[in-house]
Amino acid sequence: MATTPASADHAASSKSVDSSLWWYPFEVLLSELENASPSSDLPPHLVKKLKDNHAWFLDTVSCFKPANEKSREALSSRQVKVGSHQLTVQPELKDTALQISSLLCLDEVQAYILVVRSTERSNLAIGFVARELLHMVMLQYYIERQCLLKCTRQIFMHALNVGTSKENCGVREEAQKLISDGLEGRLLSVFQNLLSSSYPENMDTDLFTLWAEEMLTEDNLVLDILFLVYYEPYCICSGKQWKKLCLLYEGIVSGSYNFGKLAISTEALQSIYHAKVQLLLILIETLDLENLLQMIHDEMPFRQGSAAFSLSDIQEMDALVSSLSDSEMKDVGP
Repeated sequence: MATTPASADHAASSKSVDSSLWWYPFEVLLSELENASPSSDLPPHLVKKLKDNHAWFLDTVSCFKPANEKSREALSSRQVKVGSHQLTVQPELKDTALQISSLLCLDEVQAYILVVRSTERSNLAIGFVARELLHMVMLQYYIERQCLLKCTRQIFMHALNVGTSKENCGVREEAQKLISDGLEGRLLSVFQNLLSSSYPENMDTDLFTLWAEEMLTEDNLVLDILFLVYYEPYCICSGKQWKKLCLLYEGIVSGSYNFGKLAISTEALQSIYHAKVQLLLILIETLDLENLLQMIHDEMPFRQGSAAFSLSDIQEMDALVSSLSDSEMKDVGP
């Protein structure tokens, strides 16, 4: 069948990209979650939003994709379809989106969504000073990332408050599904990536403080979620995962990650200290010392107990802790 000029023009004026690039404004969703009654299940419309955004809560900030050619080409059309959503491309906003994409190594369509939302919420004129617009969109990007992490944290906090007494609890079911779908491992990967983050090459030095402080805030939010996951516990930390956490901790205090290089302000120093303490608490919490002490009190042989770690796990963990340098660990207590 021959392609008519009209149909060819339509194809050139509209392009589609993966629907996963679209996201519901997490700043709005977080406000809804925080305003919900903490002692009862979430209302049905909020439970539905949790289910609709499950993939984002599971992969968190990894859902913000790196720049790619297909998205860049899509912005050359008049309209971009992102699943059921449609964007009308404005040349002025497109230029800013491409700068943001380059600056943050962010998918071009996602960068365009950020620019549109930032200008709409601030009622900015198109002629707004380009530099100030870039700074504002960059800040909005980190607000979205952090609100996403806070939404995931809020799910577990709410589920913890509701407890297990209520049957068919939507928020608890979402928390349990996140765990069964692999949230623990994904959070550890996100945390390791954040620790290894390097200063964006295309970013001006005057934006470095903002970038560094936002990265540290995300580190702490990821650790908040992990603590809640292990505290309930929604999942039991295995020996393998514990050793991975311990190696991350060693890397932080020894300075082998870029983490320590972000200590460029009072706020950043506080965030770094908080992250060290939080990770140390996670390591202690996941040792399940209460259960081990009960086994000792009951004179129960280790092999017959319900400990999460095997004897070989304990031996490897002991060797790992013993290998830590005293000089590197001087700030972390006995």
